[in-house]
Amino acid sequence: MLKHLLGVINKIPTMECGAIPAAPFTNSVGAMDMGILPDYYPGGISSFDSDKVQQIWGDSAPLNIKGLSALEMIDKAESGELKALLVYRSNPAVDFPDSKRVETALKNLPLLVVHDMMKTETSALADIVLPSNGPGYDEGTTTNIGGRVQYRKRGLNTNNSPDWKIISKMINSLSEKPVEYLTSFSVTEELSQTVPGYNEISKKSIKKEGKTREKIESTNGSIPEIQKIDSSEKGLKLRVATQLFAKDKVLDASSPLAHHFLPSTLCLHEIDALKLDLSNGDQAVLTANGVDVEATVEVSNRCNPGAVVVPRVSDDQGLLRLARGDSVSWVEVKKG
Repeated sequence: MLKHLLGVINKIPTMECGAIPAAPFTNSVGAMDMGILPDYYPGGISSFDSDKVQQIWGDSAPLNIKGLSALEMIDKAESGELKALLVYRSNPAVDFPDSKRVETALKNLPLLVVHDMMKTETSALADIVLPSNGPGYDEGTTTNIGGRVQYRKRGLNTNNSPDWKIISKMINSLSEKPVEYLTSFSVTEELSQTVPGYNEISKKSIKKEGKTREKIESTNGSIPEIQKIDSSEKGLKLRVATQLFAKDKVLDASSPLAHHFLPSTLCLHEIDALKLDLSNGDQAVLTANGVDVEATVEVSNRCNPGAVVVPRVSDDQGLLRLARGDSVSWVEVKKG
């Protein structure tokens, strides 16, 4: 999905203008630029582009290999092939498809380290939990969806070590090449020397209004074609909708924004509602992977026939336990 997002951004003629897709998380583009994708080096350089990789990272840089995606890591953890995993500010035990299987896979790891600013279902499974300071305490940069690198200033102080310093200690323990960063902007200075597109990025250049990094050409930016739905003997195709306000680790029932929380609802096309003998306001049950999720029926043309749209309204809803890691997840819908 992140590759396709990057491909869409590269088709926009003017940065920060026009139809800009919403990134799944803050600094998603920055993370992609830093090489988070399993088959890319930083700067959108394919791991199979031998000349560019060696030109920037030297002859010893691994070539023509593909790392593991997050879901592939879960597969390897489940099979016992993956022995250790570091989870950074993520909660796969709730947020990943088929989260019941994900939880079992994480428990199978000999070593699970979680680096987070909150207690989560994933940190509860961890062998080691490292503190993360989070927004307000961090200082560094954020790259927005338009490629503008912005200065993120620290507004609060803490005695805890910043994330970059904790990660630096891990690098020095695991790598043959130790690093010596004095501040977070020592990292930025290194990025300007090694990451394509960031050569003009510095604390000074971004301090006032930020600075748009150079455009990075995607070597695999194709956008997938819309799949034709064939729901025969499979149930309905599940689409999970993200809500701006949901009951989770950030917003709970005591939040001033709690009045924005919505009840569990499933949206059906009128054709499917007629087949299933469901009407507006009926209680229904969605079933998949041995998991049931209850929801109130809303009949509308919000989705195509053969599909069901269910907004994710809380962690407790357990919605992603219905989904699978495949491109399409199918659910059975019946009256509650």
